[in-house]
Amino acid sequence: MRTFSAAALLLIAYATGIYSHDVGTFDTFTDISCSEGGEGITLPDEASSGTLSSDVQSVKAYIPNCALVIWVNGGGWYPLVIRPGDSSCYELTGPGRSWNLSC
Repeated sequence: MRTFSAAALLLIAYATGIYSHDVGTFDTFTDISCSEGGEGITLPDEASSGTLSSDVQSVKAYIPNCALVIWVNGGGWYPLVIRPGDSSCYELTGPGRSWNLSC
């Protein structure tokens, strides 16, 4: 019978995605009070980035160690920075919203 060490099992778990260390998540909502149309976005690593759909009106983040930066165009580009550990509801205004993490 073959036995595996704890280190070997951990490496197998990482390689197969069974055991992952996601950076965090954030939820997007279609209303301004973070209560309707919720959809979650999982952040697999610190290089995560993307674009929010035009119907997203608010977000809540659950990211303990990185800031979520959402670039909003409200007549000029400006960053909405949600600090690490802040799970408050944030209303988004203006089009063209891309996002990235700042760790």
